[in-house]
Amino acid sequence: SPGASIPPGMDPVQIRYHLYTCYQQVKTMPDAGPVWLSIVRLHTLLGEYQQAAEVLQEMAQAGGLGLYEQVYQENLQAHLAYVYAEEGQLLEALATLDALADAFDGLPLYHYARAGLLHRLERFEEAIEQYARALSALQEGRDQIEEALDVDRMVNVIVAERIRAESGEAFDGTWAFEMEEWLES
Repeated sequence: SPGASIPPGMDPVQIRYHLYTCYQQVKTMPDAGPVWLSIVRLHTLLGEYQQAAEVLQEMAQAGGLGLYEQVYQENLQAHLAYVYAEEGQLLEALATLDALADAFDGLPLYHYARAGLLHRLERFEEAIEQYARALSALQEGRDQIEEALDVDRMVNVIVAERIRAESGEAFDGTWAFEMEEWLES
């Protein structure tokens, strides 16, 4: 599929097998939010955006992610924005993220995600501002971020993207959705 982004070293057969095992897990644990989110991500990796969006819609109708959402600040709409972005519907992704501003405005990942979308849309000034807000939020929350995450590397990734935006370079195609992905980009 046009926007499918299968990770290096994985083939669609491996991803399909993992998708199958996730569906088997939710048969016995239908309230397993993280497994459902894995299903969404795997459909997205395969370029199956409609299926990913349908799973998110079904989850929303079933009550969302429950306690998992509260503890980990996960949000189904944020995942839907990611699906839209991977599909190339950047304006729809941005509008979906913007609707979450009240809930996520102070989070570095929120601003980094907005910056990446704005950068891909070549709205450089807005992207630069969002990169700056991501850096500021990351620095302010440095003590609260899990120790397992390499904050300095995250800062370096954001600074590198901001420099690309400042120089008017096109977005390089890497758009992390989770903090751990920042370290891989």
